[in-house]
Amino acid sequence: MSTATENTIICRPYLRSSLPGRERWESAEIRNQDIVCTYISSTLKAENGINEVVVNAKTGRILILFDASFWPNGSQQALSIGLRKVATKVKYFSFTLTAEQGFKRNNTRQPMADDFPTKKESTPEESAPEESAQTKSATLLESLSSLPKFINEVSEGHGSLTPLLSYSAINALVKIAVPLSAGLAVSSTVLGGLPLLTKIGLKSPVAQLALMAGAYFGLTALEGYLETRRSEKWTKYANTFEHDTRIEVMDHIRNMDAADQDDKTTSDLFAIVDGDARSIRNFLQAVPHSTVDKSLTFAIAGLSLAIISPVSLMLALMPLPIIHHFTGKSNAQTQDAYQAKAQGKDRLNRKIDDNLQGLTTIKEFTAEAREFSDFEEASSDYHQTASQTDIDAAKWGTIIKYGVNFTAVIPIIYNAFQVILEKQDFRSFSTQSAFLPSLVRAAQDIHHDMHLYQTAKVAKRRLDDILATMPCINNGEIALPPKEVRGDFKLNNISFGYRKKDNIINNINLHIAPGKITALVGATGSGKSTIVRLLMRLYDTTEGSITLDGHKLTDLNVHDLRK
Repeated sequence: MSTATENTIICRPYLRSSLPGRERWESAEIRNQDIVCTYISSTLKAENGINEVVVNAKTGRILILFDASFWPNGSQQALSIGLRKVATKVKYFSFTLTAEQGFKRNNTRQPMADDFPTKKESTPEESAPEESAQTKSATLLESLSSLPKFINEVSEGHGSLTPLLSYSAINALVKIAVPLSAGLAVSSTVLGGLPLLTKIGLKSPVAQLALMAGAYFGLTALEGYLETRRSEKWTKYANTFEHDTRIEVMDHIRNMDAADQDDKTTSDLFAIVDGDARSIRNFLQAVPHSTVDKSLTFAIAGLSLAIISPVSLMLALMPLPIIHHFTGKSNAQTQDAYQAKAQGKDRLNRKIDDNLQGLTTIKEFTAEAREFSDFEEASSDYHQTASQTDIDAAKWGTIIKYGVNFTAVIPIIYNAFQVILEKQDFRSFSTQSAFLPSLVRAAQDIHHDMHLYQTAKVAKRRLDDILATMPCINNGEIALPPKEVRGDFKLNNISFGYRKKDNIINNINLHIAPGKITALVGATGSGKSTIVRLLMRLYDTTEGSITLDGHKLTDLNVHDLRK
């Protein structure tokens, strides 16, 4: 990434593909810049003529769906306007966007990056020198650390996770010790005693067996207690997070501009306030502890193998690059799928909400068949998207799980042959074998953790998108005590149109005198309710001004005005 100064992001988007009303841009500089990507998404969505924007922080790609009649020359101008606004909000962000960075447009389909795999137009990334081994290593480490980074991002501002992670670590260590104590009990029985216990004076095999059996039962009881306490602590933290997030987002939505609220349906906002907060709650309740548990299990098992048999460790490590490859490929392929699944769910929720709230209206217009057809289509689309996404997630999870199981079994088979050939004693073999259940257990439910992780990432992106939407209707500084208000309104050559729509009020002049009744009469959609909303400053005029008792509405305290 090229930067002017350290930590400065200079976005250089180039056009990857273009169809009428649909263009895909890419900028390597915004990869893994979640905050910047959230601002780009919310800012572009607010532009007139922009129907949908999807910004993928992992790939740096920006998909823009736009009204071709509003932007006949493509989305480059809208993108430039949006990035300019982002630069005013994010102090470490700037951009360059020139005509040379896009294709020459006409009314036909433009070449896509994948159309000519052998003669693909070079991009800024491809024309750059080949990445060094150090850069590739850094990229690999960044990929491996993405989950802990996400956990830290989610928990920021909601209390330290250190005590909870410590509790999970202790719980995981005790859980590992349980099968180890069972393995040592077996070794004591088969070998007639353990040398270490014999050296400290416990020579009787029966006494040794009793000691190891007692240790096993004691550790099992301790594991159960720690598991219960650990679950209580993580559940309490996750539920508190859900509550705090729901309150924060609801308060933010309440203070958003009416124009931003109008951009989303009630079901959209409900899904964000309730569904997305719950998705991250489910993630926090399970995945951080599971990550600690799996990491410690693999680390301790690996260390034990290194001490007892370095060859066994080497055999266990050999498949790990393949597992990492499939894990990275899985994350890359499922992230967009989970985003599409969430969008499909939102569309279905809107249809359900519209049908249930408008049952009487639908009957009045005899539109039952059409509305049900739309609902059925939305449900079918979501069913197909959700099914394919879950199938793909399960497929990748199964591949990774069996890869890990294969990794655990290889050294066990090797050591079994070593025992048969009398090159290894039974005590070493049983100690290594005791870790096999822990390794298998750690490999289980990986696909479930991946599902919670991807779902939480999508949910966090949507929450960030809402929280990044800042009000444009700024509060004026002039206080307006109710007792001093005369009620003299003047509309001075005002024009107004709702976002992404033509003006419905053009060059209106109106005087609403105090102490008199003024009636606004007109056909549906002529702007009667709109004028009332402008008087309350739920929206600002696009042209002209409105005054109250000689003061511009933009200069007055909004809360005093609406009282």
